[in-house]
Amino acid sequence: MISAPDLKVTIPELLIIPDLTFSAVEAQNAMEHCVFLSQIRSQSGKPLVISKNSGIRPKWFEKMKGRSGTSEHSTYNIPGRGAVDIVYESYQFDLILHSSFYTRICYYTSNGFYHCDRKPTKGNRLYFECDSLTSDWEFKKILQ
Repeated sequence: MISAPDLKVTIPELLIIPDLTFSAVEAQNAMEHCVFLSQIRSQSGKPLVISKNSGIRPKWFEKMKGRSGTSEHSTYNIPGRGAVDIVYESYQFDLILHSSFYTRICYYTSNGFYHCDRKPTKGNRLYFECDSLTSDWEFKKILQ
C-alpha cells in the first residue's frame, strides 16, 4: 500500500509548462481536478498516472504547437472546466467512469490513454473512442 502523501495529486502534475502562472479561476479548476484525482488514487491505493502531455495547456501554447487553441486542456480559465489525460489501471478507471466529475471521456485506443474533460454536455456524460491523436472521436455511449 502507498502512503497517503504519495496518493495526493498536485497541480505540478497537471502542468505541461513548469512554473505556469494562474488566474484565480484556473487555480480553482486545477485544484478541483487534483482533489478528484487524489480521491481516485486514495480509493484504489495506487498511483494514477497523468500524462506529461496533458493537463493545463494555455491557448498560446496550443497555438505555438500549431493547434487551434480550442482544446478542453485550454479551458481551465472557465469555471468548472479543464481536461486531463490519464494512463490508468482498469480498476482505477472504473472509479472514474462511475463518478460524475468528468462529463466526456475518450479512450485513445492506439495510444493507451483516456482524455477526461468537463465540457458541458446538456446533462449527459459521454464516452468516446478514437484511433489516434489525429482522428475524430467516435461516440460509443452515454455514461450513467
